Amino acid sequence: MRLLSTGIGLLIATTPALANEQPIVQPSLNGYGGYFNVPSAYNLQEGYGSIIYSTLTERGGYKDTPNYQFGVSLWESVELSTRLSAYTQDSSGSSDLSANVKMQIPFIPDDWFKLAVGIQDLGGAANHYDAKFMVASKYFADYNLDISLGAGSSDSKLDRINGTFAALKWQPYEWGAILAEYDATSTNYGIELATPKNWLWGAQIISKAMLGASDDQLADNTFYSVGLNVPLTRKATEITPTQLKQIKPIETEQTSSLAQTLSMLNKALVRRDFDQFRIGMAGNSRIVVEVDNSVYSTNVIDTYGVVIGLISQYAPNQVKDFTVNIKQSGVVVNSASGNLAQYRSFLKGDALKLSQNKPNTDINWFESESSFFIKPKITLYPHLNSTVGTEVGMFDYSLALASHLELPLWKGAAFTALHINQLKESKDYRDGRAFSGGRQPDSALLNATFHQVVNLPLNSRVLFNYGKYAQDFVQTSVEADWISDSGAHRVSVYAGNYKFEGHTSYGYDRNCLNDPDKVLIECYKKIASDIDRKIKVAKYRYYSSSLDTSFLAKYGQFWSGDKGYHFIVSRHFDDVEVNFSFKATKGAREGLSGFNYEDDYQKQVGIGFTVPLGPRKDFNNKYINIRGRADWSYVLHTLVGEEHNGLTFGLADEARNFYNLSTHFNNFDRSGLNYLQQNQERLRSAFFELR
Repeated sequence: MRLLSTGIGLLIATTPALANEQPIVQPSLNGYGGYFNVPSAYNLQEGYGSIIYSTLTERGGYKDTPNYQFGVSLWESVELSTRLSAYTQDSSGSSDLSANVKMQIPFIPDDWFKLAVGIQDLGGAANHYDAKFMVASKYFADYNLDISLGAGSSDSKLDRINGTFAALKWQPYEWGAILAEYDATSTNYGIELATPKNWLWGAQIISKAMLGASDDQLADNTFYSVGLNVPLTRKATEITPTQLKQIKPIETEQTSSLAQTLSMLNKALVRRDFDQFRIGMAGNSRIVVEVDNSVYSTNVIDTYGVVIGLISQYAPNQVKDFTVNIKQSGVVVNSASGNLAQYRSFLKGDALKLSQNKPNTDINWFESESSFFIKPKITLYPHLNSTVGTEVGMFDYSLALASHLELPLWKGAAFTALHINQLKESKDYRDGRAFSGGRQPDSALLNATFHQVVNLPLNSRVLFNYGKYAQDFVQTSVEADWISDSGAHRVSVYAGNYKFEGHTSYGYDRNCLNDPDKVLIECYKKIASDIDRKIKVAKYRYYSSSLDTSFLAKYGQFWSGDKGYHFIVSRHFDDVEVNFSFKATKGAREGLSGFNYEDDYQKQVGIGFTVPLGPRKDFNNKYINIRGRADWSYVLHTLVGEEHNGLTFGLADEARNFYNLSTHFNNFDRSGLNYLQQNQERLRSAFFELR
């Protein structure tokens, strides 16, 4: 060790510093950000997601089997990660899913050190990875060296981080580092590698290898990880001086009339593929544009960016102010107003200034464009039923192609239909296998629904739904919400009555069979999936613009008959959302395994993400609109508070249609001026990037 320390000291003295403010942190072989087995108080880089394949598995002893990890920092101070571990080399065998949380202690000056606490295998019942720890880390930027010291309590049979642990990493180059650690029982050392960020459009291939260890079990294999570090936000295109010259008012003498100028704006909107809009004037100095959100449906901020940018380019000198109303199904769902001179300055780099001031005079409409009166909107996306980390496999799935049709009828009214076609399934979703009950039909019309939305005073809105749901139910439901002017607060309620009209089946209720007070005949009843449902849910959502984060709380009665709570924290990274959730419900008639539950409430924690599938710009013309799903979501849940890992399905499920107030009328819960203010660069660049 002395020779190694001397060698490192000489290299440090002769190697130029990288000048990083904090160390580059990769996921450890256990999922949390750190070294091999030892965590760091520094978190994974904010704004990036890490997807990792690794080979170190612990179950009684160390094994070389497949592991898949996902890690992200919700904020700089909070890190979340999940780990899926196989117990054998065969990925179709027994496996385990675990979740990790690590949080930095606030209010410690940055130039002192970082202190963090963490939980590994949050709520896990198998206890192969369960650990709690506190760790302090200090980064010496002049020497590219970070050192960590901590203590933990672990259920590891190998005493991994069960006691005092320490680690150090020296990173003389962006692409390479040397690591050494003592994990409370073994001294391990190896290397860490990464490709430069400018090679793969901001993404990096990252890896680490444990080359040696004092523990014989670790020394017998070379454990390693390899994966991708992916940016969750897109880099805005640099705006050129030539583009900035376009941002100026048209001189009055260059046009014969205001009408001709507005006609030029009309043509510019058509060139950008807008097909349903109108342009008018409120008084002599305010231009008003109402436009259907059918070009950039992934995020209304792009519609704002393009439309207001074109107004800034084509509005004549006498026009001082603007109002842009964005419509869905003929009703206004978003509105923003501002001063054109201030907005032109914003496009050139100044701060954004917008308001929700409405025109106080009648609007004189000059120009308009209309699409085909029953123009269909089609959304295509993968429809996935899956299980992760079960006793029969690491990942089982039933995958289908979903086609969602939306037909506008009249103001606020639409007809929608959801059809799926089975594409592929794993063997455990086939008939007679473990998850055959979750198998998707080969081809089926799941939903066919009529909707009517009505705008109410004081930023309120109500949506009525009636039609076929989940093949065998007739749905009658209503959703209402109120949103504050800024978009920070949203209060909503949802109530639905679902009447079962399919073929009724009978069988033995597994939960009933586990009740010693029940006789066999009492447990033979109509299966839980073939009964009428009533759903009543109240929700409150708060959006913090400073954190670019939503906090959502739900309480009510859900699809499986369960009643209780559901909390979701969602961090927005451009169009990507990463979320952490906790749900606690009781009284479910279905969705529970045959295990005995000690607590009346079934509690789960989840880590998930929502991503847009498809380009930012839809395929759009006068006759049809085709798009990908803007909020495709996947969440990994694990049961907590029980002595077993029994699978649970569908708890805290609202059973709402894809066409609902949040998605189609509130920009996927990203509406209001606060959201525009927080995402100014996206708003500014949209006009220059999108064509």
